[in-house]
Amino acid sequence: MKLKRKIYLFVEYLLIRAISLFGFKKIICGVAVIRLDAIGDYILFRNFLYELKQSSKFADLPVTLIGNKAWKSIAETFDNKIVDSFIWLDRNQIWDSKKCRISKLIKLVRIKYEYIIMPTYSRDFAGDSLVKVMNAKHKMTSLGDLSNISNNEKRVTDTYYTEILPATSEILFEFERNREFFQNLLGLKLNTKFLIKPVETKFHNQFANYIVLFIGASSNKRRWSISNFNSLAIWLNEVYGVNVVICGSINDVSSGNMVIDMPFIYNLIGKTSLVEIIDILSNAKLVVSNETSIPHICVAVNVKVFVIYNGNHFGRFTPYPGNLTDKYYPIYHPQIEKNLDDYKYLSNRYGYGSNLDINDITIEQVKNKIMGNIDVTK
Repeated sequence: MKLKRKIYLFVEYLLIRAISLFGFKKIICGVAVIRLDAIGDYILFRNFLYELKQSSKFADLPVTLIGNKAWKSIAETFDNKIVDSFIWLDRNQIWDSKKCRISKLIKLVRIKYEYIIMPTYSRDFAGDSLVKVMNAKHKMTSLGDLSNISNNEKRVTDTYYTEILPATSEILFEFERNREFFQNLLGLKLNTKFLIKPVETKFHNQFANYIVLFIGASSNKRRWSISNFNSLAIWLNEVYGVNVVICGSINDVSSGNMVIDMPFIYNLIGKTSLVEIIDILSNAKLVVSNETSIPHICVAVNVKVFVIYNGNHFGRFTPYPGNLTDKYYPIYHPQIEKNLDDYKYLSNRYGYGSNLDINDITIEQVKNKIMGNIDVTK
């Protein structure tokens, strides 16, 4: 981190602490759980909120979830019975806009918690600095790693916490990483189930006999080409007689304009909320998606999903352990495929990122994987 940024954060900290100590009467609350990462991260985490709330240690304390605004609709729809209150942060604004950041921090420091819990394994300096200015008797986090923070920065930010829980240094699938954290936090052996119970939306039963293709991803290197998805849609209709629903976020609209116009294709790119997408996915015969949050949702709603995958975060987010699902079918980049017998090599090489070209994965690979693992006519 640049020296200028560090100086700014230090001055900001002094300002916020002064306001905290002298400016406001604090509101006393129970436990704050901070989770500021992406949609898929929250999907793989959210079931452990129930373990927290039901434990003897935290059962009588109100739970506040301080979260990334990107998955607000999911949390407020599916987890409002277990979370007592929500505080939403826009990651872009909170980190990039000094005015917005200070405004949010001033509101946060008015609250004094019994516990602040930061379960994220790959913490970053900005998130830890948020914990630093907040008020709590106990501040707890994971030992973590260095994927989003330098060793020197982590040495400093570790001091912001009153307790750092142990974590194995080996690559773990993210749901199991969350299980590890909460078992250490609660002192319990957990048999947490990974699931979401969908709610019906306006799209429920709107389409018959359909497959979903999800074209989006967080970066171009993880996006299979639209021409490939178009060809796959035609093939699925010709071979299996199914309708094809194509989904993506508002950020995928320009790509969605290149989707072919056919009677059996329903282009919903940029036209659905996250809650609506969950409903659509839950009733599909199968889903084909880039490796993004969508495959995690598919597993959570018990739908078969074929994942076109360039190797990014191998071991952490894919492949799925057999104890969680038998309906997750990764379609690997050829470089991954030829080394599948060496999990240690792959997890060490690609566990924190991959620059392999996803379009090296051919449409024939995808077709063969589908034909070899499912009969969509049933």
